[in-house]
Amino acid sequence: YLVAVWNSAEKEVYRRYLDLEIAPDGPAVLPDEHGIMRRVQLLLPRDKQGILIGQPLQVKDYLGLDGTVTFHYFSPQGRYLGSHTPASGLSVIPTTADTLRANFADADLTPVDELRKHTSRDMR
Repeated sequence: YLVAVWNSAEKEVYRRYLDLEIAPDGPAVLPDEHGIMRRVQLLLPRDKQGILIGQPLQVKDYLGLDGTVTFHYFSPQGRYLGSHTPASGLSVIPTTADTLRANFADADLTPVDELRKHTSRDMR
């Protein structure tokens, strides 16, 4: 798929290319609950004979035709599982406020809208 995205900061339309495919069965490199990349075996649902019931969807997201790729993963039910950009080593995993606080005691979980209000007031 080709998706056109407007970048207001650059005043330019970016082209993003998306390839959708079934995530490969077998070991994958994904972030763990602490964000550390680990080679893991995806625990995919199987029937009694060991046949896969459904596989995660892997979306390859390219910025530009030959640009950097980000791998996004979704469960067969459409739940977001996370993403990884090999070029930067950046990974994103869904989490909760409680998990963040447990791993990062001083985490600032102020909503973005609240931060924007304070920033605009301070800049006056």
